[in-house]
Amino acid sequence: MVPAISEAKAKNSISLIHRRIYQAICVALSVGIPSTIVLYLFAHELMTVIYNSPQAGPLLKFLAPFFLFHYLQTPLQSALIGLGHAKAAMLNNMISRGTTLLLIYPLSTNLKLGIYGVILAISIGVILETFLHFFSVYKLIGFYINRLEIIKISLAGIVMGYCGRIAFAYINKIECQLGFALMISVLFSILMYLIILVSLKVILHNDILRIPLVGRILVFLFPLRR
Repeated sequence: MVPAISEAKAKNSISLIHRRIYQAICVALSVGIPSTIVLYLFAHELMTVIYNSPQAGPLLKFLAPFFLFHYLQTPLQSALIGLGHAKAAMLNNMISRGTTLLLIYPLSTNLKLGIYGVILAISIGVILETFLHFFSVYKLIGFYINRLEIIKISLAGIVMGYCGRIAFAYINKIECQLGFALMISVLFSILMYLIILVSLKVILHNDILRIPLVGRILVFLFPLRR
């Protein structure tokens, strides 16, 4: 991301910079949204199977939506560095970390919040840094997000989660092991997610060609860019 943005800046091509950032954000959301939905909907099952700690499920469920901002934060920060504004990225980082430090004590000592207060303080810092990075990039190059693509990816994620829970409920009735039911349900939901992204033309021919090693093998499954 950093060298790609730096190269576009050296060519003085604002449109190329916009395209590179947009592509990075779409990729980040394409991975982040399904990951967030899986962690949220299967929090109890994941904590039970992986850590044998079902009581930690509500913590993961609470944390999952906030963690989506991590996926946006990285490409925006890389864009700032590639544009030659590493100081702005560092300043945004310092502001967010300072905010977290200021909030973590009062929120964590709140008896009604407890450990959730720690999660909330850290999450507020992450959200703040993401927005600061976005506004910094917007101020520099006037960047904006294509809402239609975000809606498509979000819709695919919602349908994916719904299909995954239905599959889990059905498989769980067979009285098989929880780990097996969870694995099949997650794989099925991811498959549905990919099918929807292809149907909505979020994932296209040229995008698959860029995937190392397997791109040329998988490319025939995806429509050509028009």
